[in-house]
Amino acid sequence: MANPNAANSVQPRRGMSNVVWTRSLFGEGGYIDALDKAISMPLFKLEVPESVELVWSYPALWFGIPSIGQGVIALVVATYADSSPHKSLMHNLSSPLALTTVGIVAVAAARHLQLSLQSQKLTESQYTDSGIVYLYVPVPSKPKTLILTAIAAPHLALALTKVLASPAGHEAACYYLLNWSATLIVTMSAKIAASRQRPAFILSPEEGGHRYFPQHQWFLRQPMTRFGSFPSGDAAMAGAFYFSTNHLFNSAHWNIASKCAFTLALSGRMFFHAHHALDVIFGGVTAYVVSQGIQTFLPVAQVSWHHLLLVQSSFFFINKAKSYTMKKED
Repeated sequence: MANPNAANSVQPRRGMSNVVWTRSLFGEGGYIDALDKAISMPLFKLEVPESVELVWSYPALWFGIPSIGQGVIALVVATYADSSPHKSLMHNLSSPLALTTVGIVAVAAARHLQLSLQSQKLTESQYTDSGIVYLYVPVPSKPKTLILTAIAAPHLALALTKVLASPAGHEAACYYLLNWSATLIVTMSAKIAASRQRPAFILSPEEGGHRYFPQHQWFLRQPMTRFGSFPSGDAAMAGAFYFSTNHLFNSAHWNIASKCAFTLALSGRMFFHAHHALDVIFGGVTAYVVSQGIQTFLPVAQVSWHHLLLVQSSFFFINKAKSYTMKKED
């Protein structure tokens, strides 16, 4: 087996027929793994027009990016909580919070587009040597930068909602972020236990369909994320968004929109070879269980900033466990 902690380099992909057993709980190449890969293969092989792939990459990636999932989307949740169904769209979008949210969403979307187009000019070796973690951290970075982003983003969002949103809007953002962070902790713990290899590392070029934006697969083959297939963190974060906000908002329009985003996120993770079918299903189930637990023991009105800090404190222990696990593979 290739050393997962080897220096960043382009790793050859063996293909499904040459999968060997690893320490994964699934047993790579076992019956469950083979069935899961067979079920997932239609989405692995699917090819779509370039414009469709680009649009699909937004829901497929945004929920799991700390700066987006805990920052931009939290502001969207607060903005919707502050809107009134009895007022026009233009009136609802004219508030300071709504204008701020629209501006930040526009900047994030433009940055996503810029990095996606830039990546098309790079080879995998150039991408790997650059050390840039595209989309997850928009600067040349190390894993510690990603951790700092994950910790700081929700507090910056809550600081904005505290100033610009109504108490209901701030409360909604806080409740969503608590669900996001709690789901992240559970998902990361499961990833460490499972250590399942991602399809992007296993699939041969012939087995995976053509992708116009291959940097998504390149990132997934890096040592820090290669063994993070089960369960899907991005699917779980999309689930945290779907389940928590539908508990907050009794709106048919919101339910339809969030359900579409949730579905596109789960299918997109498979399309971009990040996860298998079981990975995204268990990611969604994880989010549902966490959401139900929070709803049962912590009513929305009682959620506060210190609950988020308490959940985040465990993030350090989980990250240390992940670092220890990666060192053992060396």
